[in-house]
Amino acid sequence: MITVLRVTLAAIVLIISTIGFMTDNHNLLEYMLLFSSFLMLTIGVEGFQKGIKAYRYMGVVIFTFLLYVSLQGLFFH
Repeated sequence: MITVLRVTLAAIVLIISTIGFMTDNHNLLEYMLLFSSFLMLTIGVEGFQKGIKAYRYMGVVIFTFLLYVSLQGLFFH
């Protein structure tokens, strides 16, 4: 279940970043960061399930940072 969610979120991030790169549309950056933060959250949850300490802490810390940056860009830009 987590693997399917991780692959789906990675595909969404890849699609959004490709569209933003091809069209030179920088308004999609916040959405890419938002989905990247959810991707890092799933990596952190997977680290908790598998017992890998580095993944769980890295995933949660990067998730909070990316979520903060993306929400700041969406609401305060």
